[in-house]
Amino acid sequence: MSQSVGPLVRYRCYTPGTDVEGDIEAMSLWAGQGVGLVKKLQPAASIVREINAEAEAILKRLAHFG
Repeated sequence: MSQSVGPLVRYRCYTPGTDVEGDIEAMSLWAGQGVGLVKKLQPAASIVREINAEAEAILKRLAHFG
């Protein structure tokens, strides 16, 4: 149920807002094009560590050009 939209119909094309309550599995939850790039499930902290390590490696490579 949404105060601004009213009852939500299962599988209806509606992006849930902050005022929505109820069964979220029945709502549209957009994943986007990037979902196809997911290769493994991992905790967010692990993802952040990977991103950080990759950024550090890139910055070190770029430092050699400067």
